[in-house]
Amino acid sequence: MDLDVDYERPNVETIKCVVVGDNAVGKTRLICARACNATLSQYQLLATHVPTVWAIDQYRVCQEV
Repeated sequence: MDLDVDYERPNVETIKCVVVGDNAVGKTRLICARACNATLSQYQLLATHVPTVWAIDQYRVCQEV
């Protein structure tokens, strides 16, 4: 499945966002929640941290700035 939808919107500029921060602060949760348009419960936010090595390059969000 090809997630590249740039051909449908030729005037759209692609911006790469890099999230940097200390260990165990919620970078991956922030990215996943934003990309999936999800809200996290207090339980999810305070749950025990599980280190991840996860490719998140496949998530694209169309957002007007």
